[in-house]
Amino acid sequence: MVTPDATTDSDAVGDLFSLFAGSEEPPFAELPAAAPIAAETITQQPMAAPEFNFAEPIASAPAEASTSQAATILFESPVEPQPEAGEVDFNASKTPVVEPTPAKVTSANSIAQKIAQLNKNVLYAAIAGAVVVLGGIGWWSTRGASKDEKPVTKSGKKNAKSLAKTETSKQIDAHEVTLHVGAGSEFKSIERALHSAVEGKADHEAAAKGKPLRFLISVKPGAPFEESLVFDESFPGEVHLQSETSGKNITIRSPGDEPAISIKNLSGVTIENVTIDLSGFPPKDTGIVVSGSAARCRIKNSVISKAGKSGIELSSAVGGDGSDGITIDGLTFQNAAPTAFGVHIAKPANGPPTRNVTVQRCRFVGSMSAAVFLEGPVDSLTIRNCGASSTSSGVRFAAGVIAKNVLVDHCSFRNNAEAGLLFDAMPGEGAGNFAWRNCLFAGLKKTELLIAKEYDAAKFDALMNADKSAENNWSDRAATKQVSGERDVLGKGGERVPLIQFSSTSPTSDLFLVSKAGEPYKAAGIKAK
Repeated sequence: MVTPDATTDSDAVGDLFSLFAGSEEPPFAELPAAAPIAAETITQQPMAAPEFNFAEPIASAPAEASTSQAATILFESPVEPQPEAGEVDFNASKTPVVEPTPAKVTSANSIAQKIAQLNKNVLYAAIAGAVVVLGGIGWWSTRGASKDEKPVTKSGKKNAKSLAKTETSKQIDAHEVTLHVGAGSEFKSIERALHSAVEGKADHEAAAKGKPLRFLISVKPGAPFEESLVFDESFPGEVHLQSETSGKNITIRSPGDEPAISIKNLSGVTIENVTIDLSGFPPKDTGIVVSGSAARCRIKNSVISKAGKSGIELSSAVGGDGSDGITIDGLTFQNAAPTAFGVHIAKPANGPPTRNVTVQRCRFVGSMSAAVFLEGPVDSLTIRNCGASSTSSGVRFAAGVIAKNVLVDHCSFRNNAEAGLLFDAMPGEGAGNFAWRNCLFAGLKKTELLIAKEYDAAKFDALMNADKSAENNWSDRAATKQVSGERDVLGKGGERVPLIQFSSTSPTSDLFLVSKAGEPYKAAGIKAK
């Protein structure tokens, strides 16, 4: 609240809104007389606008006897109107309004008249400002503002614009359609929801108004879904299948011999928070099969149990470059058959090599044949921050396979019966650019890297990455236990130590196969999150 200067207090003049009614010039309160001023002493000074207390009625200055020749102006107070229904009377006061006498003008010299006129102009501006402010307050008080409404600050405006821009960008990105599946939901099965998206393609495209479509299949956890899902080129857009409840997986069981999920020639597929149960007698072959063009394929934070042949099979599966590649992230492969594989790069009957694949933060647990098996051709495969415990081998290469640009980085291999890195025989013509770095090999039964047949050291040297092909790999296997076809893998910075210790060997721990703190090999193996 602004407090008026003590020297400018005046009597109440009634409702300010009435000052502008009618066509005549509004009257003004009597102004205090000005003392005579010598012409030679006049200097131009900026006039400060008078301050007003808008919570109080505006009062006119008391009339004073003046002996100066300055003009004195008096006016009649306007009739105070009654507030209409729903309005707020801001001028109500218990103090009676003093009715001034009719205006009279005394003689004045030119300087005094100019000063009076200037005071008059200032008062005009002040009253006009007061009317605007009081009008604004009246509007706000009558609009029924709730307690939750808050004024928007400059920062708030900026944030609102930023949010609107983000939402607009998202809308331009894709038109999203959410389909709910489960008890009490729109669809009782995932297959029915997918079928609905395909059948309603024309309607969805019309609603999208030229934007690409993205479908979110949100599934309630509960009883297992006995289904075999297919995502292929007939699907009208990108799709994201996930559990409705964060941290609680949905379970899918294939009712027949088909994979639980098939992804073929469809880009932008994400599978998340899913448990695929392949148990049976005999167990089902494969959990997920990816084939054909599959840019931006993401399989995340899921579990595949009891595979008879492979948890995930990639057959001529082609991801995009860089971040548009195929990513298998945060999966646990467990309780598979002894001859099964976690991730299987299959040998296709025809078609291009599997390309642009990243396997990261995955756990391979139990007596499966290999965590990752490269049986078919592959170009650009990265295996990073993965752990293989009690598998026969970690990463296995089939005899004669054409594998190019393969990197194994920050992985932990524990209690492998054959080797951490196993080549059934020398790779085929055109293979090469291999690198393994920052890995831990603990409790291996044979060796860290083994070429089981046809080992040719010179030819194998030519297959290695030209820059840092082997670096900072550590092992607790004694060097005296030489194996035919063994190849040293430690590289620069790597060593043999009596024992490699892990923070945890439990597959459910966040520190699964992460090196124990403070050990000299702490920079190798799986990185803690």
